[in-house]
Amino acid sequence: VVTDYQIVQTKAPNGYAANSEFLGNGKSFTMSASNTNNVEVPLLKEGTINVHFAYEDDTDLTETGVQTIKITGTEDTVIDITKNAEVKKILENLNVTQADYKFIKFDAGQVSGTETNLTMPRTVEDVYYYYEGLVSMDVSKQLSFERGYILPFQQTLAYQNTEPFLLTVRDNRQFLASQTNGSGTLRGDIRIRAYLSKEFRTRSNSSVLKNIELKYQQNKNTVLLNGEGGEIIQNSQNGDNAQQKDFQFILDDDSSDEGFKLVVEPGQAIANDAYYGEVTWEFEWGP
Repeated sequence: VVTDYQIVQTKAPNGYAANSEFLGNGKSFTMSASNTNNVEVPLLKEGTINVHFAYEDDTDLTETGVQTIKITGTEDTVIDITKNAEVKKILENLNVTQADYKFIKFDAGQVSGTETNLTMPRTVEDVYYYYEGLVSMDVSKQLSFERGYILPFQQTLAYQNTEPFLLTVRDNRQFLASQTNGSGTLRGDIRIRAYLSKEFRTRSNSSVLKNIELKYQQNKNTVLLNGEGGEIIQNSQNGDNAQQKDFQFILDDDSSDEGFKLVVEPGQAIANDAYYGEVTWEFEWGP
């Protein structure tokens, strides 16, 4: 008796992908009148690609809400992971936060191809979108000093403003130490130096305030900001709040005897005139 049979695959064995020919209504086979009828159902291995979004030392960006995306498929099929809904959403979100993270590169690891044409492996493999956590700084725009006078002796002018002089830092570097990232390079490890980058001149630029010293006093320590300047902020990561990103430092206000000081020598200033200089602020990453 010759009979037609429908073979339907309801579930693939563990580690194998479903054979599309046998899904739905299945595939029809005609059985002959022999004692034995062999039917072959080809099975292909099911591979997995784990898509990571990480710092360059493979530390995942999990604190941003980014999770590792698991994509499965039949071995040797070619996929475009940028069209995966979850991957696409994370890439878009990271692109929005360009001030916090900078894209470095895509690394396919042991998987053949690029992000738009990856060949599905037989096993589990990892691919990485690498990012750099950025650090930004904002400083009060005006460093004002009290009025000086034409005197026959040296005078020290203190900071004077209705608002405190603030320096804020937004730090998106990784907060977990690794074999390649340690003390001095982690979030919250902040070193900032300042120096007088433009000498004090009148607004007309006709007169220079010579022989002055711009200083910063803190905890009985004095940092001279003339020349190469020096470190004003030394902050280490807080072990109790390692994930903290935003930092604010009050460098001076009218109520403090410490802070910025401008030392003016006699005979240097012009009466009834104002002088303007420029201070540059720079990050230093050493401990």
